[in-house]
Amino acid sequence: MKGKLIGTILFIAAFLFMASYGQSEVLTIIHVNDTHSHLVPWGPKNASDIGTIGGIARRATLIGTIKATSPNPITLHAGDVFGGDFMFNKFFGVAEFQIMASLGFDAMTLGNHEFNYYPTTLVASLTNAGFPGPFPLLSANLDMSGYPDLDPFVDDYIIKEYGDVKVGIFGLTTEETNTIANPTPVVVLDSHDPAVAMVSALTAEGCDVIICLSHLGVYPDQVLAASVPGIDIIVGGHSHTLVPEPILIQNPATGDTTYIVQANWAGSHVGKMTIDVTNSKIKLVDYEMLSADDTVQEEPTLAATVAGLVATVESDVRYGPVYSNIIAQATSLHPKELGQGEFKDTKLGDLITDALKTTAGTDVAFAANGFIRQDIYPGKLTEADIFQVLPEGLNFVTGYGSSLSSLEIEGINIPRALEFSVALLEYQDTFFLNAAGITYDFNIMSPAGARVDYASIRINGAPLDMGRRYSVAVNSDLVPLLGLTGIDTVYNVQQIALSEYAVVRDFIVQNSPIDHPGGNRIRDLSITAIANHEKPMVKAESFFLDQNYPNPFNPATTFTYSVPEASKVRISIYNSLGQEIRVLCDKFHQTGNYHLTWDGKDFNGNTVASGVYFSRLKAGDVYMARRMTLTK
Repeated sequence: MKGKLIGTILFIAAFLFMASYGQSEVLTIIHVNDTHSHLVPWGPKNASDIGTIGGIARRATLIGTIKATSPNPITLHAGDVFGGDFMFNKFFGVAEFQIMASLGFDAMTLGNHEFNYYPTTLVASLTNAGFPGPFPLLSANLDMSGYPDLDPFVDDYIIKEYGDVKVGIFGLTTEETNTIANPTPVVVLDSHDPAVAMVSALTAEGCDVIICLSHLGVYPDQVLAASVPGIDIIVGGHSHTLVPEPILIQNPATGDTTYIVQANWAGSHVGKMTIDVTNSKIKLVDYEMLSADDTVQEEPTLAATVAGLVATVESDVRYGPVYSNIIAQATSLHPKELGQGEFKDTKLGDLITDALKTTAGTDVAFAANGFIRQDIYPGKLTEADIFQVLPEGLNFVTGYGSSLSSLEIEGINIPRALEFSVALLEYQDTFFLNAAGITYDFNIMSPAGARVDYASIRINGAPLDMGRRYSVAVNSDLVPLLGLTGIDTVYNVQQIALSEYAVVRDFIVQNSPIDHPGGNRIRDLSITAIANHEKPMVKAESFFLDQNYPNPFNPATTFTYSVPEASKVRISIYNSLGQEIRVLCDKFHQTGNYHLTWDGKDFNGNTVASGVYFSRLKAGDVYMARRMTLTK
């Protein structure tokens, strides 16, 4: 009897071991995002005049190699195929969708750029690419009731099985699409409740792994991970962020960890994530961020396909040899982004606005940083290199992007626009207005809305005349947004029959080789004071304000900061409008390390709403800032 009992126990143990073993799989997640029709290699050119960054044939080599050598590959795209290159303006995304299908993509979420030209264009492109069918398109937060024609093309989620492991994948699209694109009559809903519903549905379906394919941005992804339990992995896009190692977010309610990844943009990288799944628990085995540079050999068949697409574009009389002809050179990098800690105009912003002002013959010109998509790199330049800088908008007749407009504004509106431009500049530069014909000073350490030194404003060297009307050149797409900047009335709006891209292209050709001056039109007085040693200063790098923890948080979060020498220190909390809502400390400190906690309340003791907030340390003439999110 005893022997039989032991035998039974051993059998049960073996069965449980086998069952446990049977539920274990290694999965390989391959991911890209925000490829923006960059099918051709781009960026600085090698000795063969071929771009050294990206190209879909190089990405195909990386993807194919991973699939051939790794267990259970899952290939995902986190949105934004549309816009960014002549390839889109010619093929409307059809070519990239078809190539993705040939590479065996398992799913893609819809990005905001897929809605740039209304859902009708998206449906037409998908239909021409053979959808529905090639691979699933996912978005769980679209209200398509106003345009049901899109519904057959989009699923909330899919479930894939690898051995005994079930993987649920759902998609989310940024709610910003409603304001920065043209989804009407489709409405993009807030992502939180749909995400909760998806986790519930996929859990009920018995999924061992839940992946969110997100086009929200790397920071909203962290908020999502902290506020919605049950998401194992977020494969992200939208913010064009290179995440070299997964970001780990612990959900405060459950203690579960969510891994967040994102692979830069324009196909410059391919992410490879290897996980072990045992009994519905995932473990990160390895992560690699692979560069699709010119050390990666192009997949020959696809390289030939891309060459055929290039020939088709160049045979279009609207374009000509836009990829093959060298038309200019740059002797230095002209970056679109402000450098870390820099608060001034850029070489590329100055070049673009000078081109607009010169061509339109206006007093001034504005170009919002958010409309400038890519750097101009040193070396030889083709038309495609320049078009990728300013691809926004699409004229279906000319095949180019947004046109140039001129208008008039009253001088009193200019300080308002400049205040708007620098209001949140230490946190993001999307709304920063590059300018030609205008110089001015501001102080980043002053409260938002009161940073510009009005007396310093010069229009072509003369003091600003508040009562005068000034002529302004802008991208036509910026005209309806000028009201956001504080410009309450515009006059004599005229659309010029030239695309912004063509204007800048011709300006570059006329001034080639280019090394456009920049950084001398807009001065941050706090930085200028340090550089000129106008008074004794404490070096900024001597102070340190650490990122708060936890972040995202609810209901409280803690800051650590260092004071290198005896100083008065003020640490404040600002909301996303740049308004100071709480002062955590404002007192003299001796040298040392300090900690303090914010309880999520404002000056009046009221608990603030969920959202993005900023902590700022000010000590003498030094400041540091950190971004954080309160979730409920």
